[in-house]
Amino acid sequence: MAYNAGLGNQGNPEGNVSVSFTVGKDGKAKDAKVENRESTSSELEVAALYTIQRLPEFIPATQNGKPVAFRMTVALRFENR
Repeated sequence: MAYNAGLGNQGNPEGNVSVSFTVGKDGKAKDAKVENRESTSSELEVAALYTIQRLPEFIPATQNGKPVAFRMTVALRFENR
């Protein structure tokens, strides 16, 4: 994922952030949590959580024909461009 945290890209952190979140029965992402806290900057953690909040609605998982909530984890790569 490319991002620009300020003017230019001097000093902006780069790296990977793993975030887990729940996709509710309604398809909305919620309860996001950074999973690799020790290996990233707080700026990247904030950007990753913001990204998860802005995801479009998912088609929820189903079990026995009924929608169910499920937990998933995604890895986001941030790089300066």
